[in-house]
Amino acid sequence: MDRSFLYFAIAFGIILVLWAFYLWRDFYSSKSKRRGLSLEDKAAALVMGENEGAQAGILEIRKRHPELTVNDCKVLYYRLLEEEARAKYRVKNAKPGTGVSGRSNAELQKEKQAREHLE
Repeated sequence: MDRSFLYFAIAFGIILVLWAFYLWRDFYSSKSKRRGLSLEDKAAALVMGENEGAQAGILEIRKRHPELTVNDCKVLYYRLLEEEARAKYRVKNAKPGTGVSGRSNAELQKEKQAREHLE
């Protein structure tokens, strides 16, 4: 048996093992991402982020979910901030009839009373 073939077989085997570890880690990480964060995790990350900056919020998610990579934690944290901003925008600029804020509910009550007086 030729030595070069032996070296090739060893190198190929090492590459296959490393590739298998990469695929396993990627699958394990994506499974955790699909599961999502609990309300406690979200609240803790937002509080840490507001008090000590974005890095602290990311580290809080990492501390609570060590199976996630740092990049996964960043994605989850910034997605969480985006959802929070959308919720604030919806409440601030609510359309009448959606029931999102107290202001729109008050407008609905006025319209309802006006309709009752017409009948």
